[in-house]
Amino acid sequence: MPDPVFATDPRQAAVARELYAAARDLPLISPHGHVDPGLLADDEPFPDPARLLVVPDHYVTRMLLSQGIPPDRLGVPRRDGGTGETDGRAIWRLLAVNWHLFRGTPSRLWLEQTFRTVFGVETPLRPETADEVYDAIAARLAEPAFRPRALFERFGIEVLATTEFPTDDLGQHAKLAADGWGGPGGRVISTFRPDNVVDLEREDWAEAVARMGELAGTDTGTYRGYLDALRARRQAFIEAGTTSSDHGHPTARTAELSAAEAAALYDRGLHGEATAAEAETFRAHMLLEFARSDLAHSDRIFLDVVNVVVLVAFVGSGTIFPIVLAAGGMVALVSTLVASGLAAAIKPRSR
Repeated sequence: MPDPVFATDPRQAAVARELYAAARDLPLISPHGHVDPGLLADDEPFPDPARLLVVPDHYVTRMLLSQGIPPDRLGVPRRDGGTGETDGRAIWRLLAVNWHLFRGTPSRLWLEQTFRTVFGVETPLRPETADEVYDAIAARLAEPAFRPRALFERFGIEVLATTEFPTDDLGQHAKLAADGWGGPGGRVISTFRPDNVVDLEREDWAEAVARMGELAGTDTGTYRGYLDALRARRQAFIEAGTTSSDHGHPTARTAELSAAEAAALYDRGLHGEATAAEAETFRAHMLLEFARSDLAHSDRIFLDVVNVVVLVAFVGSGTIFPIVLAAGGMVALVSTLVASGLAAAIKPRSR
């Protein structure tokens, strides 16, 4: 591959090349991602280049949205159930027409690297070459070597952690375990992400809490029943091989409420009466509840990671290399930035 370093300072470039050389052939451990486990459980061919590389990549669709192109024109499902673009080739052509907007972005760097190193496509993407590049990638996707499990092996992935809510029945992970791919110590495991049953501001919060209660066999009409359901679902995840949880909160605030105070907030949430401030207080309280649960079961390895959803930034100069990531339910074959001025938090897998 071409020299992956784009540093201008020779000293930074030397460090970047050294880091790249040390890391490029190591097994990959992905401690947090959004790959749909069904992709690996079913191991079906990917549908088309657009649905693999455009539709699920919110970095691509958000860039185009900033230029006035609505997500439904890029195949992103509408929240109101309306129909968006379904023609993969049309979506790809729209990307090609606007490809110039991605100059100098990580998205363009990792997609172009993916075209070359994963699919062997050397033709630059332009409006006039859109169909040629689309057809070349589509032909590759039809080959057995480009199915999800084959790519998993090709990329040298040792462990991939997907992310599921407590309302997920973990059926796909059970299928992976039956095939020898999942379960405790498996190559594909889940991460417990309880945001949808913790954030009172979510429109579907009450519905999600009820669903969690159904899976846990617990009445979530009370705060005590809610905590019992959370513990039951957490235990189900542990039994399925999960070793960590991921919490996406607007802030890292914590708060310690009495059981009565927490129950009062919970009841207000069930009745749709909680204010934004009360929702923040409940989220802050629940962070301590999860920590308390971990301490009560210290014999089990379970790492809680708080992911404060504020800003993600890549800083400095560095290198790129292909890996497999996730975006919105489809595996995206992309690249990652390994920077000498790296500003990223890596969440290690507990062993």
